[in-house]
Amino acid sequence: MLTKKHTSKTPRLLLAASSGGHIIELFALKKFWSKYPRIWATYKTPQTLDLLKNEKVVWLKHPTNVRSIKDMKNAINSFINVPILWYSMLKFNFTHVISTGAAPGVSAIWTAKILYLGRIRSIFIESLTRSKNLSFSGWLNYYVADKFLVQWPSLAKRYKRAKYIGKVL
Repeated sequence: MLTKKHTSKTPRLLLAASSGGHIIELFALKKFWSKYPRIWATYKTPQTLDLLKNEKVVWLKHPTNVRSIKDMKNAINSFINVPILWYSMLKFNFTHVISTGAAPGVSAIWTAKILYLGRIRSIFIESLTRSKNLSFSGWLNYYVADKFLVQWPSLAKRYKRAKYIGKVL
């Protein structure tokens, strides 16, 4: 967890993912992220309340999905989440944003890139379910994330900035 006491060389992580499969994939990387001070950015759902009960969490406004014109009001929540994320980045001095997807990852990576002029490094891990094409959140983060990681070799061949890392789950 993040505390005021940390060295300047210690990575400080913001782990951003929506609930469901995205947060499960990010949680599967516990062997990696558990070594570092961290805060999660996600939606308050029964799944995340249980999964992250011992973690520090920044709760984001949802829903944010827009599948049709009638869902456009949900897009406003993504914009509401930007100042929440910006304040968290300012307060906790993160060094890295890591995301496995959907709207929290897009908002966190873009906020870090634009408001912190690239001083916060970002890593986007495309969903295991995406074997042929990028997800919408992957597409939005493809050129913005410092590292763009995929779980299928076919995606790494198709998208030149992508690096194949194997399966997370």
